[in-house]
Amino acid sequence: MGFDKLGKYIVRSEALNTENTYSFRDVRGISTEKKLIPTKANMAGVSLSKYKLLFPAHFVYVADTSRRGDKIALAYNDSDDVYLVSSIYTVFAIDKDDLLPEYLMMIFRRDEFDRYARFHSWGSARETFSWDDLCNLRLYIPSIPEQKKIVAVYQGLKDNLAVYEQGLEDLKLTCDGFIDQLRHDLPGRRIGPYIQASDIRNVHQLDVSQVRGISTNKTLIETKANMDGVSLSNYKELAPCQFVYV
Repeated sequence: MGFDKLGKYIVRSEALNTENTYSFRDVRGISTEKKLIPTKANMAGVSLSKYKLLFPAHFVYVADTSRRGDKIALAYNDSDDVYLVSSIYTVFAIDKDDLLPEYLMMIFRRDEFDRYARFHSWGSARETFSWDDLCNLRLYIPSIPEQKKIVAVYQGLKDNLAVYEQGLEDLKLTCDGFIDQLRHDLPGRRIGPYIQASDIRNVHQLDVSQVRGISTNKTLIETKANMDGVSLSNYKELAPCQFVYV
């Protein structure tokens, strides 16, 4: 086994809910986090007869990539349930025994796949990542035993990360409780004597690539401002271990 085009291993599914076997509670949308989610659409008066069936072990993605930033909306139905998805979505399944769906989904979750999908999206008013473009994706396909090992390692890392994140959340709750206790037991002090303002302007001649904005999530972010022709001489410098707020 080695590198090969994905199109040799997958097949589209166009099965529709023509008999109205499934209802509104079965309708799902797709997130850019690669998950199936409850639909956000207003389903009042909508006929479900033309909705596509998403069977277990089937994939689905949204070809339109224009309004999702750098991510593509794609998901895998790893449940035993059949769901309904919009008729404009592309549904497909693996058609070969030498490719595991869990291995393929691991590939789809990589940032490299999102970049590939955006780069190969075409259109003027609306950019789309077509079925042909997906089929032309070249990926490394090792033997089934190797795929199973890779998936097991990947899943183990995901599980460890989930435990770690839960531990951080528990620690945050402990710290919040400790701080609340300190507020109750100790007198408060004004922060003024402990901080000082910094008004150093761009003395190090930093360039546009080093300009940052601030988010409400308390993080530095790439600036969203149009910097064409903007002089940075009056911009303030934010040195290591310094705070900034709006």
